[in-house]
Amino acid sequence: MSPLETSLVDKGIDRFLADLLNANRSQHTVRNYRIALTQFADVTPVSTSEVALHHVQAFLDTLISLRPATRALKQSALASFFDWALRGSLLDTNPMQAIQRVRLDDPQPRALKRHQIEQILSLIPRHQIRHRLLFRLLFETGLRVGKALALVIEDLDLTLDNEHISVLGKGGRRCLVLLDDPTLVTLLRRYLAQTQYRSGALFRATKNGRGGSIRYQSIHEHWMSYINTLCELS
Repeated sequence: MSPLETSLVDKGIDRFLADLLNANRSQHTVRNYRIALTQFADVTPVSTSEVALHHVQAFLDTLISLRPATRALKQSALASFFDWALRGSLLDTNPMQAIQRVRLDDPQPRALKRHQIEQILSLIPRHQIRHRLLFRLLFETGLRVGKALALVIEDLDLTLDNEHISVLGKGGRRCLVLLDDPTLVTLLRRYLAQTQYRSGALFRATKNGRGGSIRYQSIHEHWMSYINTLCELS
C-alpha cells in the first residue's frame, strides 16, 4: 500500500482531525467527527484512495433509524473528510457529492423565561444605567431593538400615571406604548436626570464625543457579554 493509500482507521482520520484542531474548530465538532469517521472506517475495510460511492451508501443505510440531526452530522463529517482527502490528492472525487443530504427543519426560536431575563439584567453594573434601561425597555415593552435605538427624547411622555412612548409604526403612523412597569419608569426618570438629555437620541453613543444613536452591533455585543457572564457563573 502506497503512502497515499493510508488506512481510514489509521493516519487518514487522525491527520484530518489534527487539521481541524489547527483550524480552530471546536473540540465538540472534532469529537463528533471522530466518532462518525471511526464508525465509517469500521464498516469500510479499504484504503482512503479506494473509497467509492457504494461504500458511503452502505454506511448511510445503517443510520436510517437515527434522528435526522444525527444523520446530518455524520454526513457532514464524511463530506468534510472527503473534501480534505480530495485537496490532499488522497481521493479523485468526493463521493458525498452524489448523496442526497438530510434536510433539517429550521430551528424554532426559544424565548427566555422571565427569571432568566431578570438574572441577566441583574448582572449589568449599576453604573451602566444606559444598558440597564435599554434592555429593561426591550423586555417590558417588546419593542424591536431598531425601534428602541431610534427613540428620541421627544418620543417620551412621563406624565404621572400615563407614562408612554410614541413609536413610529407601519405606514408611518404613530402608536403609543404604555410604560406600565414601575421599575422601568423609575429607571427611565433616573437615566434622564443623570444624563440631562433634553432632546435628541435617547440611547446615544458617547465614545469620542459622538452623540448619535448607539449601533445595533454594539448593543448586541454587550448583551452577549452579559449572557456569557451568566453562563460562567452557572
